[in-house]
Amino acid sequence: NIDDECDQHDIAFVKIDDVEVSKRFGIDYHELPTLVYFENKIPNFYQGDLMVEEEVLKWLIHQKSADEIEDVSDVVLDNMIDSSSFLAVLFYDRDDPKSQEVLKELENIDDECDEKGILFVKIDDDSVAKGYGIDD
Repeated sequence: NIDDECDQHDIAFVKIDDVEVSKRFGIDYHELPTLVYFENKIPNFYQGDLMVEEEVLKWLIHQKSADEIEDVSDVVLDNMIDSSSFLAVLFYDRDDPKSQEVLKELENIDDECDEKGILFVKIDDDSVAKGYGIDD
């Protein structure tokens, strides 16, 4: 029902039925349907109720216009590391005020990174950070 509105905002809305593709993004078959917005090959997952069309459209428009570093999962990060020539990753703690302060400052360079072909993502997962040698 919102496909026409998406077209008006230059948002391509497509569907796919491929379990292997969903696995590449860490989406379990039992989590389907899942809405994913891609920008610069970075997936952003919709967390709300897909049956509330107005909220879905509002979220999609926000994703298109937002200027923020995208949050990724560990599976997506692994895929990005394998497929990206230039990737910056901010490991942060969403509940830590210092992390939020750093994130706010780094949001200012996100567009410049895009212009230079550098993908910039963030992840809030201690176990993933430890896997890359970050203990604190």
